[in-house]
Formats: sequence, structure tokens, C-alpha cells
Amino acid sequence: MDDMTVGDRLDRFRARFPGCFVVAFADLSTGMVLADSSGAKTVQEQLDALCHSATDSLNGNIAQQLPGAGLPTNSMPQHAVALSGGEMACFLRSPTVENEALCILCDPQMPLSAVISEGAELLADIGREA
Repeated sequence: MDDMTVGDRLDRFRARFPGCFVVAFADLSTGMVLADSSGAKTVQEQLDALCHSATDSLNGNIAQQLPGAGLPTNSMPQHAVALSGGEMACFLRSPTVENEALCILCDPQMPLSAVISEGAELLADIGREA
């Protein structure tokens, strides 16, 4: 494997998707952003809010409503997408470490399937490094 840090990997992911404003690697169990990459200065409060939205969407109140929408009772979502204020937030759960996730804030015109696919690969790579 190479010597890239998690931050380097996030930078590379964001560069791959020019409409991506923020990519944060988060621990859903603690609600903490562990590393991030952003095009402009992002204050901690913004990162905290993004992580809170990811936790709620993947583990919290929003996720708890999904079994009633047809998902099996024991299934938690692997990804969630929210549109607000001209931005798209995409939250991806790690395929290897259940409480790790990516929080991605980007232009709503981004190719969502590519963001989800490459984000899942990034999370798997980070999980293998741990």
C-alpha cells in the first residue's frame, strides 16, 4: 500500500469531483469528524453539523423510519442523500467498519452514482489501512 494519509485520500477524492465542496471522514458512534478536505475554509461548527446530519441519516431518527418504508427491520441505510439550499449532502457508511462514514457536500449536479461508488471504495481503502 502507499503512504497516503486519510487526509490525502480525501483531497484526492475531492479533486476527482470538482463540484465537491467538503469531504469529511467521520465516526458515527462519537459524532466526530476525524479528517476533512475542503475547497474553502470550513469552520468546525459546519463539520459538526454535517456529521450530525450523517449520524441522523444513517443511524438516527431518519434511519429508524426506513423499516416502515419497506426496508427490512434490521437494515440500516448504507447511504443517504439530502438536497438543501442548492447543495447536495451525501452520506456513505463504510462497507467494512459500520460506524465510519463519509460526509460529502457538493453541487447537486454531481454524478451521484459515481460519488457513491467511489466514496464506498475510498471507505473500504481506509478500513483496510486501519
